[in-house]
Amino acid sequence: MDDESLSDWTERRDAKTGRLRAVPLVTGDGPKSSRLNPDAPRAIQRWNG
Repeated sequence: MDDESLSDWTERRDAKTGRLRAVPLVTGDGPKSSRLNPDAPRAIQRWNG
């Protein structure tokens, strides 16, 4: 297995800061993905690292 250098990992991680993603607001053990539960409410989350 090839290990990733710490500087490469840090650079890749820093590139993710500020990205937006949809987060399901579904509780319980039901399906959470948008393809299985397309009408479920979602919130937008900004990843801050």
